[in-house]
Amino acid sequence: MEWDEDRTIWEQLYSALRARIVSGEYRERSVIPSLTQLEQEFGVARTTIQKVLRLLKDDFLIRTIPGKGTYVRPQSEWRHNAHNPEG
Repeated sequence: MEWDEDRTIWEQLYSALRARIVSGEYRERSVIPSLTQLEQEFGVARTTIQKVLRLLKDDFLIRTIPGKGTYVRPQSEWRHNAHNPEG
């Protein structure tokens, strides 16, 4: 992924992961990639990924089940545009 210098990396990563969820690339109730997988794919610091996942959790787009993984919540539970930098 190429980063836009006009926006922070976390904003761009948030937008990218949110788009994958909203588009159905990451389906409802499916496991999303692990922190390590996301680090490797995007080439960003683990803390940046953790921040973005925290924001996605705050928006009720994902939830973490300890020992099992992070899952996409059903669309009926989502809070729309809560942290979306694009509105």
